[in-house]
Amino acid sequence: QAPDSTAIDLNAVTAEIPSGHIMTTAEEISDSGFIVGRTNELSGGRAFLLEPCRPVVVTPPEDMQVQSGETLTLEIEAAGAGELMYLWLHNQVVLSDGPGPGGSLISGASGPVLTIEGAVPANAGLYEVVITTECGELLTPPITVEILTCPSDFDLSGYVDIDDYTAFIAAFEAGDEDADYDGTGFVDTDDFTEFIHDFEQGC
Repeated sequence: QAPDSTAIDLNAVTAEIPSGHIMTTAEEISDSGFIVGRTNELSGGRAFLLEPCRPVVVTPPEDMQVQSGETLTLEIEAAGAGELMYLWLHNQVVLSDGPGPGGSLISGASGPVLTIEGAVPANAGLYEVVITTECGELLTPPITVEILTCPSDFDLSGYVDIDDYTAFIAAFEAGDEDADYDGTGFVDTDDFTEFIHDFEQGC
């Protein structure tokens, strides 16, 4: 990490380095916004790239909606000095690769792309990323993930199957408020009729 206003001479080309940045050379310059400039006439075609030492977010993850049972993918692009390390959090709890709630499967919890296969309502909530470099760390603002469910997925497993039918029938026969399928405030034959219709449609 270069100190404030350090003048670095590379192949007779001098550049001023702001505090908190490092100077590297690059054969090709991207459009990430950290370009100092090309110095073709002085350095034989080499270009100089100014990179932040602490992590910065280039492209943040976005709020997402996915259907229950589908794959949820969250991506982030960041820049910083040296190796970038990532740590995804769900509702302020650190995620790890492997089985998730409701039979979902988590991968990429320590990388720039987080994937959750077979997403279920328990995967909904707020997601953040901790990005770390040799100069420090950054916690991104939270994004919101919504998991949309089929009404006839009565047990919220992410799938419409016989278990949903069995669970609804048990709740209906018990007069449980969960069986108020049409939301009228009463458990009656209309709830049964609507559930059976949606169940047979698969959603």
